[in-house]
Amino acid sequence: MKCQRCQEQATLHITDVLLRPAAYEERHLCSECAQKYLFEMDFQQVTDHRLRGPHNEHGEYQLEVARIIISELDDHQVVVFREVGGKRSFPLVIGIYEATAIDRQLKHLPSPRPLTHNAWLATVKALGATFQAVGINSVQNETYFASLRLIQPDGQPVRVDIRPSDGTIMALLASVPIFISADLFARVSE
Repeated sequence: MKCQRCQEQATLHITDVLLRPAAYEERHLCSECAQKYLFEMDFQQVTDHRLRGPHNEHGEYQLEVARIIISELDDHQVVVFREVGGKRSFPLVIGIYEATAIDRQLKHLPSPRPLTHNAWLATVKALGATFQAVGINSVQNETYFASLRLIQPDGQPVRVDIRPSDGTIMALLASVPIFISADLFARVSE
């Protein structure tokens, strides 16, 4: 595929998620044009009037997926999270399988067979638990840690450790929010 700006070989697939549900824009660009595009694009311009400030009783901020960058030349893919109703964002490096799964889910592309994340969600439901949210909890040595927040059938809350990329896919599949603590968000956001 050719770059949409200069006709060189496209090496990056960029999906920008718009503020309307199920709306996105795709770009296929070479590395040089992708760098220019990412420099030009400023998430500060997409501020809307939804929730502002901490979004739950724990003082956490709600996030949404703003962008997926999939590289054909690099093992590191990027998901960019954006604060719901705010201006801040931050990137997270993830694997190719998780990036493509997030990209597919954002575009509502069906899979002929259940994927791993679909099986996890079906298992949670089959065991009678209710999926409440995903929390991005901490970062240590540039590695992020997250948890699935579930309610057991007896009403007891439980948290299950998960990678943020897998948690993001699960949150998108289950239509539940993604949260980040105020302290962590202040450290990692732009």
